[in-house]
Amino acid sequence: MSRLLVFGLCPLPFENTEKNFGPGIRTWQFVKPLLEEGHEVTIIARRIPFIYPEDSPPEIKESKDHLNYYNLTENLYLDTARIQEIHDAFAPDAILAATVFSTPPLLRLKTKVPVWID
Repeated sequence: MSRLLVFGLCPLPFENTEKNFGPGIRTWQFVKPLLEEGHEVTIIARRIPFIYPEDSPPEIKESKDHLNYYNLTENLYLDTARIQEIHDAFAPDAILAATVFSTPPLLRLKTKVPVWID
């Protein structure tokens, strides 16, 4: 199966937060069926402001089955070197950006794989 890198926003619906928001739900709408079909997915998600506790680490990484999930503060999400590092380590076959708010890192990303923006 394919290795797909997804840029999106969080929280995602499975997180233990007080609320879910449209951009995180939209991100999960793309990822969930990809996982169900057996694709390997890495999500790099930008935190929606004021959702996570202020003392949360700037990067939270979770891995389960075929999913790697990077939950990043806005500053880290916009850190070109960190995003490139995640991309290069994962070596995706294609990239998907869910919502226009997830696209800023794509402007500086060095990649040769197809990119699809929602």
